[in-house]
Amino acid sequence: MAGAEKAIISGLQPETEYAVRVRCDCGAAGRSKESIAVNVGTTKRDRLKESLKSKSKRINSESPSVYKLPLTEEDMEVDGCRRYNFGKENVTQNRTIMLLGATGSGKSTLINGLINYIVGVEWEDDFRFKLVDEDQSRSQAESQTSEVTVYKINHQEGFKIPFSLTIVDTPGFGDTRGIHRDKEITEQIRNLFSSSVASASLARLTPSQKYVFDSVLSIFGNDVTENLQVLVTFADGQRPPVLEAINASGVPCPKTEDGLPVHFKFNNSALFAQNQSSAAADSSGVEEKGSFDQMFWQMGAQSMKTFFVASDKLTTKSLTLTKEVLRERKQLQISIENVQKQVKVGLAKLETIKETTEKVKLHEAECSRNEKFEIEVVVTRPVQVDISGTGKFITNCQVCHVTCHQSCAYANDTDKIKCSAMGSDGNCTQCKGKCPWSEHFNMKYRWEYKEVKEKQTVKELKEKYLKPQRLRELFSN
Repeated sequence: MAGAEKAIISGLQPETEYAVRVRCDCGAAGRSKESIAVNVGTTKRDRLKESLKSKSKRINSESPSVYKLPLTEEDMEVDGCRRYNFGKENVTQNRTIMLLGATGSGKSTLINGLINYIVGVEWEDDFRFKLVDEDQSRSQAESQTSEVTVYKINHQEGFKIPFSLTIVDTPGFGDTRGIHRDKEITEQIRNLFSSSVASASLARLTPSQKYVFDSVLSIFGNDVTENLQVLVTFADGQRPPVLEAINASGVPCPKTEDGLPVHFKFNNSALFAQNQSSAAADSSGVEEKGSFDQMFWQMGAQSMKTFFVASDKLTTKSLTLTKEVLRERKQLQISIENVQKQVKVGLAKLETIKETTEKVKLHEAECSRNEKFEIEVVVTRPVQVDISGTGKFITNCQVCHVTCHQSCAYANDTDKIKCSAMGSDGNCTQCKGKCPWSEHFNMKYRWEYKEVKEKQTVKELKEKYLKPQRLRELFSN
């Protein structure tokens, strides 16, 4: 086998060890001896995307196959609006983005790209998912139907983002009915930050696009400009001309160090492109690495990762709620997340007590004779999980050794008094000691609790479980 050639072994089982040997078939000259065995193991199958694939309807059988994700329509009781739910409702924090852009700017394909990234679809996979049918979206736009479609993507285990996501698609924003209709649409949206879709090749903003920007800013006020970000579609590796156009139009939005609008580049032409993963494609000698489609896919995946990390750091804006109410609401969301973790730890401790009791009963005779008799038990210990390189900021309490806020907007320790986990008195609302903000820091790790096996003597178990004070300490930690 030549060094540049590849071979694909199909039909392997996930999480399985295999021994691979190679030998040369020289035709009439015979076969060579087998090579030294190379031990390899398959990885764990991504259960989420495989599960979604089995529940979705296949709408074409090309390469890659395309599946329509199952959505549940929900009556919003709002004229001109539709709402769809994906997955089951839960208490995970929700982020809302509103996509703005003219027909043909690639909004629908961008939404499909977002959902494929979120559920973990890779370039090498032989399938893709669709959340939005672009054809339906175009027909609505052509008929000038100003209809808002809300997609609530409820968080599931396996998502590549740590929150639920609500996508508000606005095909009719800025239509002939004017700003009055735009206000009717936007009044239904709460806790919103805006992202604008623009085509990368545009050298200047059209009057209708300028109107979209002006409409949003006039409706939501100046504070929403902090959350106005540009998703550039049809982009290549170069600087998109539309960025200069946005600057020239005087649209207020966050800027990078070089003075350009904060933006994220996408080229969704590769979303449903053939990924040449079939054996026939490989035997043709086509090198996948050099393909433009794969390059655009990788660029889009990196942009989505950066976009969602940046989105999670944004402070939610609201039309009606005061800053104090927003702060309290954020604290409640953080409290819910932390309580869920504490419940899991508490249940794990109860299970440990149950298992330990059963083991003590099983070895009752040995325990009675010898207090140094050892029993293997499962205990919960705090561990540090490295998050360096993820671009995330967190808030750790140095006194209590816990992570009080897993997705903080503030990187500098001197700004931790502004962290959503801090109360109006400057003390933390999350950690056990209600410690001052100055005891909290942004670090390269977060605290988690892991189950580990340890051997403990009968005497140690008695001291832990038979004394009421020790039992209270066990469950309070």
